[in-house]
Amino acid sequence: MSDIKIKDIRELSDEQLKTQLIDLKENLLQLRAKKANVRSGEIHRVRKNIARVLTVINLKARSEVLANTSNPRRLPKDIRPKLTRALRRKLSASDANRRTLKAQKKSAAFPHRKYALKA
Repeated sequence: MSDIKIKDIRELSDEQLKTQLIDLKENLLQLRAKKANVRSGEIHRVRKNIARVLTVINLKARSEVLANTSNPRRLPKDIRPKLTRALRRKLSASDANRRTLKAQKKSAAFPHRKYALKA
């Protein structure tokens, strides 16, 4: 059995992907049963093909969840963009610009002075 091209796997429907996965797993089971006279790379190839099919299945499922979710804050954590720890904890723009009541009153009572120079 040769390697399956990922381009060909992406064109398959969900049902076809599931049947392909079942066939590959059965093939792997048979190869493991007659392990003594199997060519050395055949088990490796089948396992990699299973991984390719599972990758496409997972990518399709993630893209469906992403398309059906309107609020980005409600996305599952594994679909959210990967950020550094510092960026995940960073304040939002509205939170960073919030001021206490006392600071609001002070800035209203004493606005920032603007100076113009005579030329």
